[in-house]
Formats: sequence, structure tokens, C-alpha cells
Amino acid sequence: MMDKFFRTNSSILVERLDPNFYQPSLVENDKLIKSKGWVELQSLYNASGIGNTSAVERYYSDAADSIPYISGKVIKSFNIDLDGCQRISLDSHKNELTKSTVRPTDVLVIRKGDMGNACVVPSEVNEANCSSEVIYLKMKASSDPYYLVSYLNCKQGQKAFKRLGRGTIIPGVSLLDVPRLPILKVSEFVQKYIGDKVRQAEQLRAWAKRLEQGSSLMFANALTELGYKEKKSNKIVRKKLEDRLDPAFYDEKFSLFDEPWFQFNSQPLKQFIESGSYGVLPSSNSYGKGDIRFIRATDLKNANIDPSCFTFVPEEEVADKAKVSEGDILMEVKGAISTCELANTHLAGTYVNGSIFRFTPKSINSSYLVYFLSSTIKELYCERVSVNNIISYLDLASLHALPIIRLRNDIEEFLAKNLININQAKKNTFALTRSAKTLVEALIEGQLTEQQLIQAQQALEDGDNSLDQAILSKLSAEGYAIEGATPLFSDVDELYSLLEEAAQAEAEE
Repeated sequence: MMDKFFRTNSSILVERLDPNFYQPSLVENDKLIKSKGWVELQSLYNASGIGNTSAVERYYSDAADSIPYISGKVIKSFNIDLDGCQRISLDSHKNELTKSTVRPTDVLVIRKGDMGNACVVPSEVNEANCSSEVIYLKMKASSDPYYLVSYLNCKQGQKAFKRLGRGTIIPGVSLLDVPRLPILKVSEFVQKYIGDKVRQAEQLRAWAKRLEQGSSLMFANALTELGYKEKKSNKIVRKKLEDRLDPAFYDEKFSLFDEPWFQFNSQPLKQFIESGSYGVLPSSNSYGKGDIRFIRATDLKNANIDPSCFTFVPEEEVADKAKVSEGDILMEVKGAISTCELANTHLAGTYVNGSIFRFTPKSINSSYLVYFLSSTIKELYCERVSVNNIISYLDLASLHALPIIRLRNDIEEFLAKNLININQAKKNTFALTRSAKTLVEALIEGQLTEQQLIQAQQALEDGDNSLDQAILSKLSAEGYAIEGATPLFSDVDELYSLLEEAAQAEAEE
């Protein structure tokens, strides 16, 4: 947050006259970084530029050879949401937009909007293009791009980059200011040690995506064998009219729920609920004031991944019916009604709000049930039963009646196992990228020394992970070696095992 009022000593004034540049907190951050060894950013790259500044809509394409067009909106911390990218024609990419071409190992930094968020173009992207909100850096071979994004995404790097921002209505960073950005200088061993955390996260992310694709293919084939055929017609079948008078309820795309194959192979969700309840609705002014961990529907997607995504409420605002036990299933039932999660160990004892239905499953593989409750079939059912609501909502009767398709045991087990691996991969991906930021922060703040990381990297290269394990075990969302904090890695051995599985799967492709 910008300091509202401050006085700047004229002795520190440089060519910048905008007050943001002289905020005391940003000036102190600059001093802290420069009290260590540091280099200018321009020493790490061969070339830089801003993405395409012209209108791009006419180049949009959904052809098989189309190219991802990366805007600031799809760049998250350390990652690009490739599924959220618009795509442009290969011809426009090679001709009109060729100057904004980016390739694997290029570093992308948002210069407008979510300023400072940085990522490396991953190896799965052969070529891409980018928009004007993005600065791209073509890195030198001697520089580790994954270390650089770890620094840029850490709190000190974020402050340093945001200090360069100009303008008040839509602040942005000029390409002319970027070359002199101070970067923490560390040895190649330390760059590799920190950068490898992000590379490992990229590897796990790619593995999770392959598992998701494998599950989607398996599920689609299983449904086809049962008799499923996707329908998109809006034609209403009059003979099927029931007590619902809203025409959308009878859209032909919903007809599968009335087909014999579906009814024969499905059972209502109620049969698989041992016990359950909607959550509670604390008063709006109680959020953030207590010490009881609380999950809102907007937090649910990251609840198993990010140990810091919770809010807190006073004890008197909750009730036992909303208390989560390990193995419970948590369903979003209001709004998007799409997210469903199986509660891991660290969620036990947390409470959920009224937009979430919490239940203890029975008589079915819990992970398969969560997979199905995250599927397009479930979303189609929810779209149908909530079709006449301004805000989509699943009432208890509709929730109990939600049809669960049963598949062969081996298929359900395959989907369940994949889901477990996907969730573990996503959790450890988050922990790895968070650890990379935390390691840089700990170096800057003096909680860790370069020598410790050099020794850990050298030991890893000799096949000994004991020093790495010791460092990882001290990392938390709050920082390094913070007493009482929740560890980023609940099981470091699990991390090593997942990395081996991901590497083996990649080698077998």
C-alpha cells in the first residue's frame, strides 16, 4: 500500500519526479537489496521488448496450428494459463506479429495491471506471442531464468519492480526503466538450487496436465461405451414435459438424464452420503476477527493447495455441522457450483460457509466420487436444476437427487488414483514455487546464507538430499524457520517420490 504522506530528502532525488518512486517503504527496500551483492537486470539478458501494441482481434484463430497469445491476464505467479489464452493464426504470428514472438526460457513480466508478476515460457510451448501488457526478456545462456522469476516474484522483487511504475490512473512500467532494476546477485550454485524448485514445479504441473488428459479420455470412452452421445440442440420434446414450466429445463442437451442407459447406470448422491450439512453464515463484520479457520466457496479451489488461503472468524460464529473432518467431501453449491474437493489432513478442524455442502461419503471410492462431482456431466445437471435461478444454487432435494454414474471398478480406481496424483502434484507445485520465493527472501533478510544453499546444491549433485530436506522442512507460508508455522511441505519424501514419477512418465512418452 502506498504511504499517504511522506517527506523526501532532496539528496536522494534522481531523474524521477513521481512520488511513488520515493515512498519510504520502497526506498528502504531498494537499500536492503543493494546492501547485498546485486547486479542490474540488463546484465542478465541479451534483448528485451514489449509485446504487440496493435489491434489483434482480426488475427484470432482456432485452427490446429494456431499460436497462444499471452496477455497479462493469463500470467500468474510463475505460470501461464495456456487454456485461458486467445490464439492467433500461424501466418500472423510469423508476419505481422513476429516482433512479439516468445519462446521457451524467455522471461515474461507484467508491466501493466498485476505489475511484476513473472514467469518463464515453459518448454511445452514451442512458440507463442504476447500483448503490450507484457515485457519479454531474452535471457543470456549464463543466466538462470527460473532464478530470475523467483526473485521478481518474491516480496522484495515485487516492491523493486513496482517502484518503477509510472502514472496514476493505469500505472505501468516503461521498458526504458527496466534495465537498471536491481537483482540479487548469487552464485551459479544458488541460482540453480532456487531455479530448480521452479523447474520441478513446471515438471509436476505438466505431469498433472497429462494425467488430467488421460482421465478425460478414459471417462469419455467409458461414457461412450455406456451409450452417451453429446447433444446441443435446443429442441424441446413435448412428451417429456413435467412440473417445470421453464423451457430451458427441457433443452435437448439435458435429455441424457432421461435416457435408459443413464438411469440404469446411475444412482442418486444421497446413497453415498453418510452424513452432511450446509455450512454456516457468519456475520459479515466478523471476518478476520477470530481465530477459527474458515473456508469460503471462493477459497475452496485452493483449500488443499495453499495453507494460507483461509480467513478467520470468532468461535461463536460457527457450528459443529460446518466442521470439516479429513476425508469429507466439500461441494460448492451456490454461484459457480463447480468446485468439489476431498478434504486433506490440514483441512481437518476447519469450518465452511453456507455456499459449501460438507458431507462424509460412504459405499464408494471417495476420490472417484470427487472426480465425478467435478465432471461436465455433474455441471450439466447443476445447470439444468438451477436454470431458472438468478444465482445458481443447489437445494437439498436437487443435491440428494444428483445422479452419480457408476463405471467398472477398474475405471473408477484409475480415475481415483489419477485424481490423487493430480492433487498431490498441484499441492507440491504450489509449495515449490512458494519455496523459491521464500528462499530468495530469506537470503535478502539474512535468515539463510549463500553457503548453506551452495552446500545443499553440491550435496544434491552428489546424490545426497539430506541438506535439501532440512531446508525444505523449515519453509512455511510465513517464511523460513518460523516457529509454529504450517510447513509448506507436509511430507518431503512425498515430494521426491512425485518428482520421480513425473520424470519417469515424461521419459516414457
